[in-house]
Amino acid sequence: MVAKITTGKEIRGLILYNESKVQNRNAALIHGQGFLGSIQKLSSNEKLARFQKRFALNKRVKTNTLHISLNFSNKDQLDDGLLSFIAKDYMDRIGFGKQPFQVYRHDDTVHPHIHIVSTNIDQNGKRLETNNLGKGASEKARREIEESLGLVRAESQKKDYLIYRPLEKAQYGKAETKALVGNIVTEVLRSYHFESFTEFNAALAQFNISASKVNASGKEFHGNGLVYSISDKQGKPVSVPIKSSSLYNKPTYSKILKKASFYKGKVDRAKVKAKEDLIYRIIEVQKSVGLEVGEKGKLDLFLENLRRKGIYLHLVFNKNGRLYGCTYVDNIERRVYKGSVLGKAFGANGITKALALTDNDKPKNELLIQKTKCEETVSKTEKANSEEDLGGKADTNLKPFGLSEMVGFFRDILTPDYGSTHGNDPGNLKKKQKKKRKDRQ
Repeated sequence: MVAKITTGKEIRGLILYNESKVQNRNAALIHGQGFLGSIQKLSSNEKLARFQKRFALNKRVKTNTLHISLNFSNKDQLDDGLLSFIAKDYMDRIGFGKQPFQVYRHDDTVHPHIHIVSTNIDQNGKRLETNNLGKGASEKARREIEESLGLVRAESQKKDYLIYRPLEKAQYGKAETKALVGNIVTEVLRSYHFESFTEFNAALAQFNISASKVNASGKEFHGNGLVYSISDKQGKPVSVPIKSSSLYNKPTYSKILKKASFYKGKVDRAKVKAKEDLIYRIIEVQKSVGLEVGEKGKLDLFLENLRRKGIYLHLVFNKNGRLYGCTYVDNIERRVYKGSVLGKAFGANGITKALALTDNDKPKNELLIQKTKCEETVSKTEKANSEEDLGGKADTNLKPFGLSEMVGFFRDILTPDYGSTHGNDPGNLKKKQKKKRKDRQ
């Protein structure tokens, strides 16, 4: 059993995320504790109101939401009754057994897993400690539950790569587009570690989702807005673009940069170990494929064997068909790395040399990104703003191939999507001036 714990400030998006999966028959609400009446008969708003009532007991606590996922091996024999028991036992052992919480079983991955939605504010308005909860009480609870119920141990799960595929790929027309895109984007933003917008987009690409920066007019693709689209196997958007601000979790550009800057340059033991493990798995694949310098025709085999090890390799080609970008997505540790960060042999030049790639070797199932004139003429001011947000070098290769065909759509309906309002915006200045006049009166 693998436990993953995250804390946040937006329980509304978390509840809607799980409820939308239930509506699409990709999940089921199997247990609820601390609610009046049957949890199955409550509406989403009634469930939300229960938590909001608890939040009102201590408004000073901003990070008031607890989200836990418990992931199991396919070898574990589990039904809803046992999953509910495990969830209650786990919450008791970590000290949250008396908290209101909901348990959802998700059916959209190759391994059984449940999501627990709760809060860290108790009935007296006291904030329950969540720092080091994962390394402390959770690890102890996990080991005890595994031993008592005879579950496959977490170490064995990772070794067998049983949890490498966290989401199903998006398919246009299979489900309601907005809900489908929202579910995938929310999960990637929540659980993956990335250090730039490009890396975030690479993590999305493996699920046939692309994110694109746009401005209000849609004429250039370097504005402050962000839209998401479902892509086909060639990486070409096939759905109507969806504004980030219209999704319930509001995964805006500024929110993505905020998370990227949090992880950027951060070094810890877990990150170093994860990187070493990823390099080891890539080398294992190279050996299994029999990859020798200058061998042609093995790119598809290389990509497929990487997937079997829980690794997605996102390749980026320019308009001339030359490979100039490699990004590795580790779906076991949920971390994203540029090829150059792992080493020269894993970057674009190293892959090109090892596979002797030509212009005709572009894989059909990878997202192709093409340079455009607007990328080359981005204003210095815009670049400076992007670099300031990122705390480093700005990402420029952001225009997915084929999206220019939808410019007319943007021009007609797209409005600015900034994610957050800054204090020096003209609108804010006018409001401040009005307040000053009122004060004087």
